[in-house]
Amino acid sequence: MERRKEPEGSGAAPVPARPDGATLAYCRQLGHALERGFEGDEEKGLFLTNVVEEIAGKELLLCTDPSASIFLERLLEQCDEPALCRLLSALVPLEGALAADRCGSHVLQAALRRAAGLWGEAGGEADRDGELAGLVLQLSSAARGDFLPRARDVYGSFLLRSLLHVLAGSLPAAGSNRENPRKRQPQGPGQRAGQATEFDVPEEFLLELQHFTKLLKENLTVFLVDSVASPVFQVAVQVLSRKLPASGEELCAAVLKYRGASGQAEKQSSLLVYLKDRTGSRLLEGVIGAMGAMDGRLYRRFYRRQLRGRLGELALHPVANYPLQRALGAAPTAQLFLRMLGELLPQLEEVLTRGHPGVLVQLAAGCSRHREGQKELRRALYQALHCDQPKSRRRCCLPLLASLQTYESLYGEATVESETETETQGDEVARLRSVSLHGSLLLQHLLRCEGPGPLTRALGAAATGDLLTLACDPAGSHVYDALYTSGTVSNTQQTRLTRRLAGHYFHLACNRNGSRVLDQIWTSSSIGMRREIAQELADKESDLQRDPVGHHVARNFALSHFRKRPADWEKLQAADGKRRKMFAELLDS
Repeated sequence: MERRKEPEGSGAAPVPARPDGATLAYCRQLGHALERGFEGDEEKGLFLTNVVEEIAGKELLLCTDPSASIFLERLLEQCDEPALCRLLSALVPLEGALAADRCGSHVLQAALRRAAGLWGEAGGEADRDGELAGLVLQLSSAARGDFLPRARDVYGSFLLRSLLHVLAGSLPAAGSNRENPRKRQPQGPGQRAGQATEFDVPEEFLLELQHFTKLLKENLTVFLVDSVASPVFQVAVQVLSRKLPASGEELCAAVLKYRGASGQAEKQSSLLVYLKDRTGSRLLEGVIGAMGAMDGRLYRRFYRRQLRGRLGELALHPVANYPLQRALGAAPTAQLFLRMLGELLPQLEEVLTRGHPGVLVQLAAGCSRHREGQKELRRALYQALHCDQPKSRRRCCLPLLASLQTYESLYGEATVESETETETQGDEVARLRSVSLHGSLLLQHLLRCEGPGPLTRALGAAATGDLLTLACDPAGSHVYDALYTSGTVSNTQQTRLTRRLAGHYFHLACNRNGSRVLDQIWTSSSIGMRREIAQELADKESDLQRDPVGHHVARNFALSHFRKRPADWEKLQAADGKRRKMFAELLDS
């Protein structure tokens, strides 16, 4: 049987032919057994022991086979510590062949995730100085001995990233990388999808991280230009800034001091070149985010040496605008953010024309976060969208911001300039056809800024059709979340905007996104406003009950109870309001 070829330059040993039919059949049977599950820990332990003994000596053959390796990954997910130690002790000597193999690298990653999972499950009772920790250190030492080829290998790069996560005491993802999403196990209480599980690690693990830091610094040029190796550096910066802040700062400082392989002149910024490079910019995004989470000293140095005076150039660049967005989001102080804002404001229209709306979103997010610069940004946005003058155009800014189109694009060149006619036109004619994702994000941040009065007035002046389009759009519906949860929008303004939707509650209730908006309105409304909404919907309760979306609204709003026993319904709503207020106060405290 013909042997499979390994990637060139991997240095891996030749991989044997596929397992015979009997071995593959055995793997399939064991896979079915794992899916059925076990009645108790004793049965599971006996099963694992028998399997480990049966596959002894065949680990390389099974790990590098596309079918058998998936079974091994599932087996590792079920392993207890003794079984995992036995398997790892056989896999560690094969690290050279497995790390650079498409299937073998997945098996090693599964073993590392299971080790981290066992330590995370055991909590403070885990023995992190035992055999399992020693095997992980052996695997790390083997990978470190051939570090640069591993980092530049497509499959070895993934193994190094998993290894760095485990050495730093985090479990980045649950389950196999190749699992069926429909069979994915539910997350634990309080854990979101993609959220890392933290656990304590022995001092030897932290020493290993420091060894990796040294290797990363020595080979910085490779990580800036190699698209396969670059994510290894990004993960290292991420875990070091959390677990070993001093080492993380050291690594970021090495990037800031970098002058290039041939040593650029002092006047020429080598990092500016990499900010415009697809591979280098991704690495610098991770470094910028880490610097923003530190004390701010490194970030200010980066701003002075690399960004100041160049923000407009970076914002217009098709690649460099992404690290700039990360820099805007990581600005540590309001004073520094305002400097960056002032440099970018004159070029917002050109940034929008180039198709880089993420820069605008980050500026709005910064204004919301630092509580500064919102008036200047709003005025610059009006100018960029051509709705600043005459002032009557400002009342039409909602569809312009939501769609990120200029006034002429949405209303036409022949629009009469009179304020009265413009206002009438904005009130009567629905212009919004679709909502841009970035337009929705921009509106959300602006509504959370201090003094959102101009925006709430624009919402009040918008055509009812535009408000409904916004509410029924997957992205636009989140604007209402910001509106009704913002601490800067008063209850009076919220009630006034809710009444603009009167007569259309049924339409919202029967729409997938609109019903969610209606739920948010209901949660934020007073008893009197809830009564108005329920009265309108109760007249069409039978139609709501037949609708696949509307029947949920009828149930949540207790419309049947409202029609039959309105007094009791009001008492229930009052109690619900008190309960929500109490929970909100607890969360705030």
